[in-house]
Amino acid sequence: MTHKIQLVLYSAAMVLIGFLAYAGLIPTKLHDIPYYDSIGHFILYGWWGYLLGKVFHKSVSGTTFRLPHGIILATAIAIVEETLQQLSPMRSFSLYDLGFDLLGIATSAVVLNHHFRNRKE
Repeated sequence: MTHKIQLVLYSAAMVLIGFLAYAGLIPTKLHDIPYYDSIGHFILYGWWGYLLGKVFHKSVSGTTFRLPHGIILATAIAIVEETLQQLSPMRSFSLYDLGFDLLGIATSAVVLNHHFRNRKE
C-alpha cells in the first residue's frame, strides 16, 4: 500500500477519533491504561507526522536538518486542533497534550531525516 493511501486512511481514522472525542464517546476502558492519553497523543500524532512527512517530503531549504512540509503541516494541525478544544464543552485545551503531540511529530521528523540521509548515501 502506498504512503498516499495510508495517509488518506489514517487521516480518516484521525478525523473519526476526533469526532468521537468531541462527542464524548471515547471508550472508558482506556482510562484503565496508565498514561493512555499521553501515549496516545505521542503515537497518533507521531505516526501522522511520519506519513505526512513521507507524502509531503519536499523540505524547507537551507537547513542541514530536513524539515519536510508534511512535518510543518502536522505541527500546524496539532496546534490548531488542541487550541480549538477550548470551544468545546466536552474537551479542554491541554499544553501537556500538545507537548506530547509535538514530541511525537518531532520524533517522526528525526526518523524521516535518518531515512532521507541513508537513502542519499
